[in-house]
Amino acid sequence: MISKFQLIRNIGVFDSVQGTSDTKLDKLTLIYAENARGKTTLSAILRSLKSGESFPINERARLGASHPPHVVIECSTSTQPVMFQNNSWTRNISNIIIFDDMFVDQNVSSGLKIDAGHRQNLHEIVVGAMAVELTRELNELVARIDQHNTELRRKADLIPAEARGRRTVNLFCDLEEQPDVDEAIKAEERRYNALKNAEEVCTKQFFNEISLPCIEIDDISTILSQSLPDLDAQALDKVKEPFDKAGEGSEQWIEQGMHRIYEINDQNGELFCPFCAQNLSNSSLISLYRLYFSEAYTTLNRDIDSSIDRIKRDFGGDAIAGFQEQVIQIEDLYRFWKPMCDLPALKINASGIVKAWQEVRKVLLEALVKKQLSPLEHFELDEDGKKKSKLFKIIIL
Repeated sequence: MISKFQLIRNIGVFDSVQGTSDTKLDKLTLIYAENARGKTTLSAILRSLKSGESFPINERARLGASHPPHVVIECSTSTQPVMFQNNSWTRNISNIIIFDDMFVDQNVSSGLKIDAGHRQNLHEIVVGAMAVELTRELNELVARIDQHNTELRRKADLIPAEARGRRTVNLFCDLEEQPDVDEAIKAEERRYNALKNAEEVCTKQFFNEISLPCIEIDDISTILSQSLPDLDAQALDKVKEPFDKAGEGSEQWIEQGMHRIYEINDQNGELFCPFCAQNLSNSSLISLYRLYFSEAYTTLNRDIDSSIDRIKRDFGGDAIAGFQEQVIQIEDLYRFWKPMCDLPALKINASGIVKAWQEVRKVLLEALVKKQLSPLEHFELDEDGKKKSKLFKIIIL
């Protein structure tokens, strides 16, 4: 039992008060005084002594005091006093009940209202200390259950409703982990997109190969290098001299005349002019005319002209525009089919292809035009031309 307040320092109205021999507390002790004399401060000290909390004392610490609150209380049941120092008690005395205005506010009424908390506190007072301890343990368990349920609800809320579907949280958590779930989800998304666009899927065309002009570099090289050994450049000049003298259309006229020479051949195989009937067997020009109008020379010129026309057509602006249109169509189809199919990345370097396309066109045309001007000369593509042609051939393959 508390027997004496030996020291109260720097708390409330008590600056530094020490108990005397005649201030001992008995079994029944009445303390009375005017308002603001420290009665509530004594209640606060006893409340702190019971709970061990420092707040009831610290909130009444004197302002401007050079030392913190300090309390020394003697007890009849112990030779050592109980002290509050350095913000804590040396020990607690739990069998203290304080009936003051705070008790009434917490347990009976706070003004005109009596709520459930007051009734519960009064119940604890009535049933006694053991029941209070059991109630405290029960409340702790209830609080832990509430905290656990709150945590469960928080974690359950983290699962999106659309992901859980009709399953309960427990059933959702019991689902087995699927290692390739990302791929499975992508496959289902593609299937869903295909079903959603089923009508368009049935009518939409799939990818076609992009058509690029085929370059037969070996054939062009053969044409460039081809020559007629019996008809060299000097002989060609001799043949063309009469053409120039005869004027426009002379070449066609002489070609027709060569056919008429054969019509009047005599039995000895001699050749005669269809106009003057002179013998042409010893004419040097007739043999050259035969070479000039031969099928080999005509075929060579025809192949050169045909190659030039083909390069202009297959590698020209319209062909490039057609290729670019194909690329646009492929990109449109890719955007349509990508959500529904497992397609690799689309990589078409259209600008690079067009650049290589234009470069090889220029190289080949320049070489063929030179050959056209001098059909009997031997030409070859230079290393740069071969490199560009090979690069374009790799692209189209």
